[in-house]
Amino acid sequence: MSKFVLPEEKLQAGFGYTAYLQYVHQLVIAGETSGSVQHPQLVHFTRLNERRMQRLEKTVQLLPELIQLTHQLEVSWYWVILTEAWCGDAAQHIPVIEKIAREIHEVHTVYLLHDQHLDLMDRYLTRNGRAIPKLICFSQTTREEIFQWGPRPTPAQDLFWRLHDQGIPHDQIVEKVQYWYLHDHARTIQQEFMHLLQPFLQP
Repeated sequence: MSKFVLPEEKLQAGFGYTAYLQYVHQLVIAGETSGSVQHPQLVHFTRLNERRMQRLEKTVQLLPELIQLTHQLEVSWYWVILTEAWCGDAAQHIPVIEKIAREIHEVHTVYLLHDQHLDLMDRYLTRNGRAIPKLICFSQTTREEIFQWGPRPTPAQDLFWRLHDQGIPHDQIVEKVQYWYLHDHARTIQQEFMHLLQPFLQP
């Protein structure tokens, strides 16, 4: 079975990080959100997520051991991140992912709105659902997939499914997962990326 190769048009359609932040800001100014559903609650989440990303951009410090690992990598990758402005999980992780990417010389991030790229999203489902954010790493030379991550660090994902399977209302699940993020301080996602990146260190 041949490996999936990322189409060039996906790269051309994506946002860079700064452009993505600007896009979210324009949505906030317009009182809108991304995606096909313009619901007041999603618009509220978009405003909240902009503030959340701004705060995390300023406050998150990468682990020294992660920085050391990234500087030992000799890779040439695209990190394609499926996201939406209303997604609280995406807002928690995108600033951290971007900080990690900046430390690796040849990693370029590409942000795609999942509603506009369902063909790609449907290749990376979580329990048959379109959960975001989803990061897929592709080679810059072959465009083939190398690894993927998301939509949450494993402990947060386990918490989500445990509460979901108990029949807890979705709003309460979101609140508890966000509480987990608050106390984790972006440590677990960094540890998971260390695990993902370790195999690519030069011998």
